[in-house]
Amino acid sequence: MEEYTRTTQSTGIHVDAISHIMGPEHRGRVRPLGFGVTMTKINARNVVSRKYDRTIGALEQQLQQQQQKQQKMQQQIEALMAQNANNQSCAPPQAPPTEDVVHKKCELLHYNGTGVIVAKGEVDSIDPDDLIDDVPLGFECWKIYFTGVIEPNVPMYRILQSYNTLEHVTGETIAWPSRFIKIRVRQFQG
Repeated sequence: MEEYTRTTQSTGIHVDAISHIMGPEHRGRVRPLGFGVTMTKINARNVVSRKYDRTIGALEQQLQQQQQKQQKMQQQIEALMAQNANNQSCAPPQAPPTEDVVHKKCELLHYNGTGVIVAKGEVDSIDPDDLIDDVPLGFECWKIYFTGVIEPNVPMYRILQSYNTLEHVTGETIAWPSRFIKIRVRQFQG
């Protein structure tokens, strides 16, 4: 028994029953791991293993944080898409693109879908090939002659020459999305 405690104290490792029965370790090998393995190599491997464990733990934490960010961004995208769908459903019904809307007075609604009237004007053209600053209207926009601005700080739907907002466009023709144009219909009282 005395030899058992001396062996335990000299190696600094816990000696189990098998090593007590089999005797002290031989130089150059550790019994369960085979020839060429020494306690120094095992300790070095444990140090490296602990370093890798810390690195893996840090990487797992970073991965979890990135997954949380991705989930949050996905929720924000879904919320924006739902908001956009709601805004588009709030858009007034588009007037049929026929020539009878040309030269009709209209109200221009904010293109963000809130339904706020931002300006007044007159439909100049609904021809998608008509140009505003050498750019065709396309099927989405109508050419509008501006007669009055209600919300001057609203950004232009398309930049017109040097104008960024509706502030100075009275008397100009601009492109405006047709789904945000409300034709004014005069009602006669009988």
